Amino acid sequence: MRLRKAKGIKQKELVAMLQSRGMDICETSMSRLEGQTRQVQDYELPVIADALGVSVEWLLSDEET
Repeated sequence: MRLRKAKGIKQKELVAMLQSRGMDICETSMSRLEGQTRQVQDYELPVIADALGVSVEWLLSDEET
């Protein structure tokens, strides 16, 4: 995930941020999300957006960081 890396957040840190917001995710699932071998669920999008400080719309857009 380019945005995560651009913000200097390690994958493990993002997983912890998401878990603290109530999202049930582990490092393996995050790795699969970033590797595009697991689809993100609609209910996960707002949590991920909040943790990264962007809107859901931004996550769904084609814009770069």
